[in-house]
Amino acid sequence: MFRINFLMLGFAYFINTTVAFGMWFFYLVRVLQGGIFATFGIGLSQNLGPGDASGPVGGPIIGHQMMGALIVLVLFGLWTARPHLAEVLRKAWNSKASVDDSREIMSYRAAVLCFLGGASFIFIWLWQSCMPVWIVPIFIFAALALMIGLARVVAETGLPTVAPAMAPATFVMSAIGSTALGIKGVVAAGYTLVWVGGFLMFVTAPMANALRMGSEISRHRRTVFLAVGAAVLIAMVAGTWFQIYLAYKHGGLNLNSKYYQGFAMWPSRFAEASLASPAGPNVGGWIWTGVGAAVMVGLMIARHTYAWWPFHPI
Repeated sequence: MFRINFLMLGFAYFINTTVAFGMWFFYLVRVLQGGIFATFGIGLSQNLGPGDASGPVGGPIIGHQMMGALIVLVLFGLWTARPHLAEVLRKAWNSKASVDDSREIMSYRAAVLCFLGGASFIFIWLWQSCMPVWIVPIFIFAALALMIGLARVVAETGLPTVAPAMAPATFVMSAIGSTALGIKGVVAAGYTLVWVGGFLMFVTAPMANALRMGSEISRHRRTVFLAVGAAVLIAMVAGTWFQIYLAYKHGGLNLNSKYYQGFAMWPSRFAEASLASPAGPNVGGWIWTGVGAAVMVGLMIARHTYAWWPFHPI
């Protein structure tokens, strides 16, 4: 059955043609890949929880390919931005450096301190939640790769939101294995799905768009940070109150089952399933992650080498 989606029609009109062509082409590749894999019985038997790209054209393989591609996308972006990042660190270390950060929404020193403070808080939280200390940096790396990579996808494509095919917890579980995490570590990883699970709403992408809008302000750009912070705080308080109000007034079971039942039970069910079937590192997962990374490396090199290249890496 064919139908016209006017929302997507308008969306495709406004985005860059190479981005639109790339999204269409690689979605077609994904559908063809899913059909070929289903025909020849190629797949991975893994529990990827809520991040599992289930369906006839999905599965754990898609999740691993996506993760490998996003890691390369983020690392390539950081490598390209290394001169600017060096200036940021220089200014953060020495406030008298010649680097000018007066037109940013916050000083470079404040930005670096906030990043280090936030990363340290997450590290301590996961460690005290009984996740092995040597696994915590791997988890944080996966979370940052997803947040930064998806924020770039949202910013460059104009999509309102993007749901990844894998979460940091499932990446760690596949790459390292539930046996390395231990019982307490598996439960700790499962409950990270509360705050870094489906990525339907995460602040990184809206913040990227806010920075773009803030670049149009000629003066008082520091107020953008205060406005974003106030918006996040108001949304958290109002959203939490309204969810509790609806649940008490109508009963959670009578409301959207995905939000009031599915999401609420995912952390416990994921931990339960992982503990019921303990496993070590998944070699197949590593291979398909490498395949996704290799394809993204080729796309990024082609994008920056050939002016006629029609595919955007996103």
